[in-house]
Amino acid sequence: RESCGCPPTDESLFSDDVFVMATRNYRIHQTMQTFSLEELYRQITDVLPLCGIGDCFIVKYDDSVTYPEQERIPDQAALLFAQRDGHNILRSRPVVFSTDELLPDMCRPEDRRFTWIVKPLFFQNEHLGYMVFEPTSTDTRNYEPVRGQISNTIKVALLLLRQSEIEARLAGAVEELQEFNWRLNRLSVRDELSGIYNRRGFFESAAKAVGTNDGNADPVLLLFADIDNMKTINDQYGHSEGDEAIRATVSILKRAFRNDDIIARMGGDEFVVFAKHLSEKSIPSVRERIRSITQEYNDRSGKPYRLEFSFGIATFNTDVHQNLEEMLQVADTRQYEEKRRR
Repeated sequence: RESCGCPPTDESLFSDDVFVMATRNYRIHQTMQTFSLEELYRQITDVLPLCGIGDCFIVKYDDSVTYPEQERIPDQAALLFAQRDGHNILRSRPVVFSTDELLPDMCRPEDRRFTWIVKPLFFQNEHLGYMVFEPTSTDTRNYEPVRGQISNTIKVALLLLRQSEIEARLAGAVEELQEFNWRLNRLSVRDELSGIYNRRGFFESAAKAVGTNDGNADPVLLLFADIDNMKTINDQYGHSEGDEAIRATVSILKRAFRNDDIIARMGGDEFVVFAKHLSEKSIPSVRERIRSITQEYNDRSGKPYRLEFSFGIATFNTDVHQNLEEMLQVADTRQYEEKRRR
């Protein structure tokens, strides 16, 4: 599909881009969404070959490093995952070793030459460890999404493990336990970059909103939108500028809708809005409001590009008991059709 902003310029190049996007968006962001380390290891065994990665090793420091307060790498680390020649060579508990060695000797192939790439595992400013892997293709575009997904899973899994330890040792520490529960819940339903709901948070919140209509008909407007030319913004101005475009989009949507409307980032540059009490008649005014606020942002931003969107809108009544997934698909299809027309 072309909704990511990648128009075909050359047939072979376009075909390659479509494959890479399908791998990155579906295989990485959807298949690797888990808060369990054991499940993560099972999933990445299937995903890594599709991302141009062969041998792969995941290492966690004994103590994480927080920048800029700390800079020294810990002396000890633990090998959590080790896949060599398509097989898991770590059969028992994690292997502890000195970080000066990069990896234990068991990880190094003895019968061939090899090339390793090392990427640090970061969650915000917290350096958790690193991953070492052997590239199997010249396409490096999937490396960063894989690194980010592994970092997020490790961070959340560590919070879960920490939560279990607190429950076992300090059953009476109710206040501390509540704090960890709040942090864990926020990580599971909120998008880290923008602060709004993620996919899971959207469906949970929208389901509750539909369930509170008390049997009365209540119109709902469902908007599905994505940023035009997001790939161009990332390629020409850097991913930090792409992050800024995502945050600006969130700000525009918040201004265009009410405080109690549900706004979520579904992944990448795709967003959805669930707004109650808005019917089919509201669509023209919603479109004009978004257009006006976006134009105001572009006039004042001073950016070398203009922020633009394609979006589709579907409406339904809560008393009809229509499936939310189906209605979201209708809005997504309309958004895709609009992008093709534009």
